[in-house]
Amino acid sequence: MPSITGGDQCGKDYAPHMWIGDHFIHNSEKIIRIGGWWYRGGRLDDETIVAERWKGGRFAFEGQTDLETISSAQIPSKLLDAMSKVSRAEQEAFQRRMEDESGQPR
Repeated sequence: MPSITGGDQCGKDYAPHMWIGDHFIHNSEKIIRIGGWWYRGGRLDDETIVAERWKGGRFAFEGQTDLETISSAQIPSKLLDAMSKVSRAEQEAFQRRMEDESGQPR
């Protein structure tokens, strides 16, 4: 699977933060809570925004439940607004940081 530098260390099991459903994303660092749901958005290479939602804790170790990828029509405007404020450069910088911290080979 792809990484920012073309490596294959970003499979779903190894780097779930780089995936929403079956989509490899540029992680946006945008996670928001609306009501009882947490929402996380990311962008595909063509800048399409994709999102997922879940209940429970913000992180997997905090008891997430009901995780699902949502359609573009279900993405809350609050998340779309937050996503519009994140540039591609910021996304790539975050992705590089995550890969560096996880010891990704370059």
